[in-house]
Amino acid sequence: MLKGISVVIVCYNGAKLIAETLKHLQSQQIKSKIEWEVILVDNNSTDNTIAIAQDTWDKNPICPLRIVVETKRGTANARYRGIAEAKYDTINFIDDDNRVNEFWIETANDILKDKNIGILGCAGSGDFETTPPDWFEKYQNCYAVGQRYQTNDLMDVTFEANLPTAGMFVRKEIFKKLAEKNWKPQLDGRTANSQMPGEDSELCQAARLIGFKVFYSSKLIFWHYMPSKRISWDKFLEMCKGFGEAEVFILPYFLTYKKQQKSLSAIDNFRKYWLFNYFGKSVTGVRIYLKFLSNKIDKNEYEYLITINKAFKKKIKSESTKFQNSFAEIERLL
Repeated sequence: MLKGISVVIVCYNGAKLIAETLKHLQSQQIKSKIEWEVILVDNNSTDNTIAIAQDTWDKNPICPLRIVVETKRGTANARYRGIAEAKYDTINFIDDDNRVNEFWIETANDILKDKNIGILGCAGSGDFETTPPDWFEKYQNCYAVGQRYQTNDLMDVTFEANLPTAGMFVRKEIFKKLAEKNWKPQLDGRTANSQMPGEDSELCQAARLIGFKVFYSSKLIFWHYMPSKRISWDKFLEMCKGFGEAEVFILPYFLTYKKQQKSLSAIDNFRKYWLFNYFGKSVTGVRIYLKFLSNKIDKNEYEYLITINKAFKKKIKSESTKFQNSFAEIERLL
């Protein structure tokens, strides 16, 4: 693999967003010799995303741009198409509403000289169409906004392994080694018919099982543009439902990692069984409700927690066989 950075942008009907995203990449200040490219993966858009992207880039072609179409819907499918197209050894995923700062490529290249880093996450800041509601700040991490870890520099977060794909840098070697083990992700990301995310956490979890470290840097900053229509409480709860569903398929990775680290507890051994988790979440639901009744949590926090809890219960019951079978699949990564 050639040394360099392949920026992969997944886009679906992003005609109103993509120009600004590309302009921020075009403003890069790069002092050293860095090979890099931009790959725009159009996930079967029905608007003129491709035409706008090409026209924008042609005005300032700071590096090569390639546009490909992935007809199979789903963010994960589109990202894997971008990986297949990438020519360099590091992949950088940014969304069509992410506006990176002018030192994005230079900063990442410097950090990634440390070969111990397999995955590198970053800090997102909000770029809002209108002033966000009061509740937003408390839950901003759910939108890939805000400093995920309190650090002024670089932090090893391999144990948590919980970073959003937005802005993430990943060694292409990780995908190569996962493919050699015939790894098939459980989660496809958001689609038109599903708001179940988690493909980013699944990648981090899988990567650490095959020996890669996950890091976070507060020096890598991007702005996440959010239109006002996206930030409503109802839409947020719908997103939380997706979090709860995704947790069902992330849990086997977490337990397998603890097994690898020889830190499984007695309770953890029971968590391998779907019914134990189902009843465990039932107890958790009662505790959440009691906290609400005793005014230990407010109405928003109650709805946030109970939505995730109920979604997990429903999903693990309906996908109990898939949940149980996933352990054998995941343990093949060890």
